Amino acid sequence: MASSKYAAFIAAAEAGNMTEAAAKLGYTQSGVSRLVHALETELGLQLLVRSKSGVRLSPDGMTMLPLIKRLIAAENDVASMANEIRGLSSTTLRIGTFSSVAIAWLPELMSRFNSLYPGVKIFVENGTYSTVEDLLSESNVDCAFVTLPSRPQFNVTPLIKDRLMAVVHPKSELALKPSLTAHDLSAQPFIVPAEGTNYDVGKFFSLAGIEPKAAFDMGDDYAACAMVAHGLGFTILPELMLKAMSIDSVAAVPLENSERVIGLAMSASYNSAVLRFFLSFVKEYVETGMG
Repeated sequence: MASSKYAAFIAAAEAGNMTEAAAKLGYTQSGVSRLVHALETELGLQLLVRSKSGVRLSPDGMTMLPLIKRLIAAENDVASMANEIRGLSSTTLRIGTFSSVAIAWLPELMSRFNSLYPGVKIFVENGTYSTVEDLLSESNVDCAFVTLPSRPQFNVTPLIKDRLMAVVHPKSELALKPSLTAHDLSAQPFIVPAEGTNYDVGKFFSLAGIEPKAAFDMGDDYAACAMVAHGLGFTILPELMLKAMSIDSVAAVPLENSERVIGLAMSASYNSAVLRFFLSFVKEYVETGMG
């Protein structure tokens, strides 16, 4: 095998003689010599200069040694990764998420991930921003989609910036504006969406020193949009959610200087192969625009 030839060459180069290289590898001296000679024949290069005192690297050998070491390291990485993938055959992954990610990303994301790693059993817990973070803090989930900034005890990988949108009646004057401020909305009835006003929406109004006029507190974003469609006020939803909902009966206008950053969080003290695979998969999913 090529790896045996590479190992023999590296051992001989580092030891300076075939006898020590053979002892290190558990081969005979003649066996190491044959392997190195076979590699030189294969490459068409003299890698070692032989003498009565031992061996030393030739100029070509000096050039090839670091490359061959990287080949060996890469082969070890492949074997290690294969072992990790095989270990996923009976693994469970518990994911915490909030509504917009659950609706916009998870169906396709889970389908694609399951096709690659069918042995991984996935459980999803859906909640508000705070309840999802509580689930992760209490180790009731292995990872969680969160908005930044998040709790300091989490390792969070930022994924995407998501604008907040004012959802208004399509025939209202607000729908004609390219963007809206908190002052533009201050006199309008506010229909509180399912994810509430404690985080992104609350920050949007509080930074402007405005208390929104809450008219209805809805437990469902579709219901909030239905209220808007009937002219009962406005609501605020993330752009990610609105794209997934595809509601034609309302208009969406960006809020000025207001966006959230979505990330994937895991406990700083917990790491596993399935989490590394999932994080890498989610990053690729978002970066390639699949979401």
